[in-house]
Amino acid sequence: MRQRITVENLKELSPEQQEKLMVWWLAQEENEGDWYYNSRLRIKTKIVFYCESDHYLSQIPDEHCLPLLSIGQCIGLLDKDIDVINFMPKGYIIECHPRFESKELIDALWQAVKELL
Repeated sequence: MRQRITVENLKELSPEQQEKLMVWWLAQEENEGDWYYNSRLRIKTKIVFYCESDHYLSQIPDEHCLPLLSIGQCIGLLDKDIDVINFMPKGYIIECHPRFESKELIDALWQAVKELL
């Protein structure tokens, strides 16, 4: 089971949807451990924060970065819009206002997120 959306998924978004996603992501209190894609550098990176002997390391996303959302982040973004998540033998069904189906849970959630954005 895939745990995150892909870079190709992010490329499906319009510039307006990308902006909304970035605003939502940066408003989250916890970003440590998140994966993101930097479109300028064309690389995937993980945000790392830690302290060892007063030495801090961090990688901070900039305006060229979008999050590679996890299943939990998609559910968090959809929050009150999800009515039902059905786990079926051949896939998943997410019911918001429309209904989204996929073999992979992350793909069904991503369809719902795109609709929300």
